[in-house]
Amino acid sequence: MLENNHQRSRLDLVIRPFTPEDAPQVSELICRCLREVNIQDYTSEQIERMIPGFSPDTLPARFAGCDTALALLNNTIIGIGLLATNEIRTMFVSPDHHGHGVGKSIMQYLERLALQRGVPELIVFSSVTARDFYASQGYHIVETTEHPIAGTRYKAVKSLPASL
Repeated sequence: MLENNHQRSRLDLVIRPFTPEDAPQVSELICRCLREVNIQDYTSEQIERMIPGFSPDTLPARFAGCDTALALLNNTIIGIGLLATNEIRTMFVSPDHHGHGVGKSIMQYLERLALQRGVPELIVFSSVTARDFYASQGYHIVETTEHPIAGTRYKAVKSLPASL
């Protein structure tokens, strides 16, 4: 059974919950991802409107009531993901670690938590940038939506198996 504590993945990542003390590092990670990765699909104006929502001061309240998964490598936060009941949120991986299985490890951790809680299906509102990543994890787009700040987003779903 997966416990909500430190977990090691095959990449020797440590996956653990977010604490308020992590807010500055997590904010820096998310803002870097938005400015370096998401900028491929969004205007700089859209990115700059997103940034305040991820300031260190806002993160503890934003993450309250969610299960969080921080991925650490050598005590450095390199990824974050949230599970809010049946929805995956705020999934970011350091640009330096894209393609190394960090996002997949976070998703597997969150999906196991959902499964333990009896959640049969997960949803995610994906950015344009992350759409292919979620598809690679078995999520299927069911709707295209517009967000007032982030613009185009894709609602995607995944049915969870009986066990992971």
